[in-house]
Amino acid sequence: MSASPKTPAAPPDEVLSTLNPDGTRRWLNPRLSPGRWLNRRRAVGYALIALFALVPMFRIGGKPLMLLDLLKREFTFFGKTFFATDTLLLMLFLLGTFALVFFLTAVLGRVWCGWGCPQTVYLELVFRPIERLVLGAGSQRRSQASALKLALLYAAYFVVAFLMAHIFLAYFVPFETLWGWLSQPPTEHLTSFIVVVAVTALILADFVFFREQMCTLACPYGRLQSVLLDKRSLVVGYDVFRGEPRGKAKPSADSGTLGDCVDCKACVATCPTGIDIRKGLQMECVACTQCIDACDGIMERLGREPGLIRYMTPAALGATTVAADARAAGDTACRPAAPKTGFRLRPLIYGTLVVAAFATLGIVSARKGGVEVAAVRDKLTPFQLMDGDLVSNSLHLRIRNRAETEETFDVTIPSIADVRIASPDLPMAIPSGQSRTANLVVITPRAIFSGGFHATSLVVTGSSGTSKTIEYRLQGPEDGAASTVPVSR
Repeated sequence: MSASPKTPAAPPDEVLSTLNPDGTRRWLNPRLSPGRWLNRRRAVGYALIALFALVPMFRIGGKPLMLLDLLKREFTFFGKTFFATDTLLLMLFLLGTFALVFFLTAVLGRVWCGWGCPQTVYLELVFRPIERLVLGAGSQRRSQASALKLALLYAAYFVVAFLMAHIFLAYFVPFETLWGWLSQPPTEHLTSFIVVVAVTALILADFVFFREQMCTLACPYGRLQSVLLDKRSLVVGYDVFRGEPRGKAKPSADSGTLGDCVDCKACVATCPTGIDIRKGLQMECVACTQCIDACDGIMERLGREPGLIRYMTPAALGATTVAADARAAGDTACRPAAPKTGFRLRPLIYGTLVVAAFATLGIVSARKGGVEVAAVRDKLTPFQLMDGDLVSNSLHLRIRNRAETEETFDVTIPSIADVRIASPDLPMAIPSGQSRTANLVVITPRAIFSGGFHATSLVVTGSSGTSKTIEYRLQGPEDGAASTVPVSR
């Protein structure tokens, strides 16, 4: 006889906050909980949205506040332009940015996720408010809405997404150019129009359908934070010692046997990622503080002290849990241990990296000055022996004008007395931010060479007095044999 098939084990009550036990998507419609933290998040979030929209319009010294021109390979931040050759500067900028995120996480926890991340800001302060406005309250708003309301909702979503896509494009195309395109047919700038359509589609897919799953499933920062936090980082937590055991409001005779948590689940209903903060620190928590406002509102109505859910440290969160367990075991005198203070190594390391990266960025950037120069030896005829005991070196000099205005550049070699520089390209006028290549021949006395080379300095000077000195080794003969035949090395 064949053995009867085994009954599969029942799934746990909850695998993911966005997943039903049968594996289907659990759509979240978090309840809005007004309060002081929501007001603060709105002030910060709408300020960030306004900043995102206005940054492409701002100018510093005639340059955009931020412009990432991929076609020209020029990147402008705060009015200063970096080029593709500024690899070190870009590396230092990225290093400083990542170190700053690490520092803020070590000190303030997931403050970026709940307060500054575009995913949270636009979802909670733009798209979900539109949904509440059009469809009203309800746990299954979209599934129960009429076709007319759904059409109005998706039309509003499209307008917002289309506008966001144009603002996004303004970070890669000058704002004046983009503004001019709006009055032209899309065929005049088809590539950019396709980019806008694609970005609009991605925004709609994210904020209309994928939503909080970006935070709980896709974003790596939630997982990274577990190695960035320490025991004294700031997190949103539930005071287990004060809240347990849970229970509904009882007569005064039983009030001493219950904690302050009345198990109303307001903190769960308002969570934008669908978790229960009372289960402890969780990866899905984005520290948006909605559960704090929800719980404080309940505590206020019950005449109890707010702060059952509040900002605390993982150490304090653990202390409340240990004390609650001890009390449940019969130790009624146990209280949460006082949090430790003093030196913290992790924020010090991250903070040092931030200061070092941005300080080095400032120093290296300042040393580049208003001109960038690179000299390359001619590969076919690196040098020639000429009549009159002279040696000529052919080279290509690439000059980039980093100044704010057009400059006219010339080249000198002051360290050699009898030197001549022949070039059809010099003096050379170069517009701001652009580069040109000058072909030149340097003619020097043969006697200056020793061992086939002579180390010297090329000085490139602009019409405004800007100058750049680079070290260069002229190539010449190793012996005293006279010849006018080209020699290639």
